Amino acid sequence: MPTSLIAVGTELTGRLTCPSDLRCEGSFHGDIEILGDLTVCAGARVEGSLRARTVTVSGAVRGPVRGDDQVEVLRGGSVTGDISSACIVLAEGSELDGRIDIAT
Repeated sequence: MPTSLIAVGTELTGRLTCPSDLRCEGSFHGDIEILGDLTVCAGARVEGSLRARTVTVSGAVRGPVRGDDQVEVLRGGSVTGDISSACIVLAEGSELDGRIDIAT
């Protein structure tokens, strides 16, 4: 299944559900729930709750983040909200303003 894309310069508002992977390079205001992997790229902004199999953040997220398998915040990425997953990785140079819940 192909990866869905919110391209650079795109601004969306609403609720997004998707059966495939999603790559966000633009801005999204609302909740995202996908069955695949979610990547919030450097320069991207998401305000709302996120849920996916894995979530990788290089951009900025404001809201709770849930990864069924893993959440990874990379260098330069930031999350303002709680993170919940079985595996949470915070890279050097990442930012988190919230709580961590290691869900089993």
